[in-house]
Amino acid sequence: MIRAALATLLFCAICGGALAGEDPPATLLMKVNAIRLAQGLPLVSSDAELTRAAQHHAEEIAARGELIHTGPDGARIGERLERVGYPYVLAVENLASGTLDADDTVERWLGSPGHRVNLLSAAMRQAGVGYIEVPVPDWRIAYRSYWVLVLARPATEPGS
Repeated sequence: MIRAALATLLFCAICGGALAGEDPPATLLMKVNAIRLAQGLPLVSSDAELTRAAQHHAEEIAARGELIHTGPDGARIGERLERVGYPYVLAVENLASGTLDADDTVERWLGSPGHRVNLLSAAMRQAGVGYIEVPVPDWRIAYRSYWVLVLARPATEPGS
């Protein structure tokens, strides 16, 4: 716990940090990188194409009111990355909804074996975060917030 807190402080000093609530996607990425740093893993940098793909999928799942890794047209993560022009070697996706904030989202992912493996994959180099809040109350929508984290290793990286 102390090591993670120190890693968060160090990472905030390195990147300028994001204040909780100020920019939820930036805060989530900061939290992910603090955990990666505490584990001795390489940090992931934000990528515009990954962010665009993640945001689009967050909007899709919010409109549908469900967590699902396929788009309305059946597209999975690979197809969505191809559509935004992101050449990749590896790509994974974590979804969440109904969490309180970035801290809660990352903690829930760390408590889920599959999501944890994605967060702590040493092979990943870039990330994109999608986030949307759905106005409440709306009886058709089950959750208020929807998060999509896409982690990837670009095909353009040397040695890929």
